[in-house]
Amino acid sequence: MYFCEDDYLHTPDSFKILTDLIVNRKEVFGYKPRRLSLEILVNTSTQPLIIHPPDYPDRYKPRYRRFSLLFVSSYAHWRQITNTTFTFLCEGKTVQKYRRILAKSAKNANDAYLSRRLFGGLLFFGKALCISPLKGISTHLHEGVMTPLVDWQAIHDEMQMKLKSIE
Repeated sequence: MYFCEDDYLHTPDSFKILTDLIVNRKEVFGYKPRRLSLEILVNTSTQPLIIHPPDYPDRYKPRYRRFSLLFVSSYAHWRQITNTTFTFLCEGKTVQKYRRILAKSAKNANDAYLSRRLFGGLLFFGKALCISPLKGISTHLHEGVMTPLVDWQAIHDEMQMKLKSIE
């Protein structure tokens, strides 16, 4: 299921990248820790997966940097993150499992509550594994939080030209 706020723009290949990750999940997340202690901390192949398609620029500021797991798929690198907005993908069974958390966080749009309850606020200890692509494949259309390293104006302009050609 894809929950998407109304002010996000996606790269033209975003759904190809997402589909590849979902289809090849076992290969991408089939991590088997060498130490038993690490296995207790995280099991990326069985945790519910939540995909947050943008890459927020504040994650690069010293105050917000976090250690995280990294993964690679055919088209992107993925980083474990500990917070998300209400734009994310997950399986229907994940929505059912965490229905109460999702419903409570939806009141007053409390994405901090959602992140704290699902991802634990700490790496490795959350109920779900949340990842974001490097570089992002969507952006929140608010100045100061747009996904870096992507020419969003060019993508917007290209989409506008395509829409005009359809009319």
